[in-house]
Amino acid sequence: GHVLVWHSQTDDAFFYEDYNTSKKLVSKEVMTARQEWYIKTVVQYVNEWEKKNNGGKHIIWAWDVVNEAAADDASSTNYLRGSTNSTKDKKPDQGGSRWYQIYQSDEFIVNAFRFANAYAPKDVKLCYNDYNEYMNYSQGLKTDAIIKIIGAIKRGSAQNVNGIQVKPRIDVMGMQSHVGLTFPTVSAYEESIKKYLALGLDIHVTEFDVGGATTQEAAAKVYLNYFNVLKKYGKLYNGKNCIKNVTVWGINNENSWINRDGKNHPLLFSKKGQKYYTNQSFDSIMQAAK
Repeated sequence: GHVLVWHSQTDDAFFYEDYNTSKKLVSKEVMTARQEWYIKTVVQYVNEWEKKNNGGKHIIWAWDVVNEAAADDASSTNYLRGSTNSTKDKKPDQGGSRWYQIYQSDEFIVNAFRFANAYAPKDVKLCYNDYNEYMNYSQGLKTDAIIKIIGAIKRGSAQNVNGIQVKPRIDVMGMQSHVGLTFPTVSAYEESIKKYLALGLDIHVTEFDVGGATTQEAAAKVYLNYFNVLKKYGKLYNGKNCIKNVTVWGINNENSWINRDGKNHPLLFSKKGQKYYTNQSFDSIMQAAK
């Protein structure tokens, strides 16, 4: 389920007094109440739907609780979206975060995982999801930033939620994994996998695709290299945690969000007329899976 808290896709009025953007941003206390109401409403709606329509079986077996809260230009001190040079005081559609503008800390992230734990079934996994999750260079220490966010969630205290003491819960790191021909390197990507597994979390690869491949052959080579790594840390991995799920971000090349010019080959199927065909990238995944 994508997603409960995201700076980008929350209506701006949600953060203002009387839901009126001509007024002031609300206080932390008001925002926390609104956040709890929203998470409770959405999650309980799904829970009830599953009971009535699906025999209680989950149609949503994992929630992306918080999405993209780490800044691309994260430093060791300012690492949350909204706290850095490129995001401070910016509007959400310009890369800023109303959540950070109100809280000035990671409190809203910790709260979100506490509320999700309070209202989601205990067997539904709770996930933090982000992109460039493998980026850890001088221009942006994003992997370090995500690790700090996860640490804050795991250290979060039990607080009263609807009359019950509830701690935040996080089970999964969601690696979006929009990779290119040369960025990141496969070895850098593998290092980030190992860092997240070391935190005691499983990994879901949530949005895998390949950018910048102008030939199907080039894309297929990238898919083979990455899926060999994903297989290495999959269900046969002997660590406590592993990669449990891989989702490819779209179906066919022609409809991909990164193929607007029609010259790229990001996905596993190609479309000719009204028919879909597996392509060489699909074959690469089959080769890695043998």
